[in-house]
Amino acid sequence: MTEATNPIGDQKINFTFTINQVNAILSVLGNAPFVQSANLINEIQLQGSPQVKAIEDAAPAVKAE
Repeated sequence: MTEATNPIGDQKINFTFTINQVNAILSVLGNAPFVQSANLINEIQLQGSPQVKAIEDAAPAVKAE
């Protein structure tokens, strides 16, 4: 079934990855042709950036020595 004919193709699903796993996925996508990967990379960054910021904001501050 192709994406154009898949009746459930636009339904959202959820995955849970560590930040390191997401970075590995982005690294692999970064080596793919731009036309195939750009939209997916952008979507991952759009969804991931606020989550990473929330994690960083919640983390205890590290004192500079």
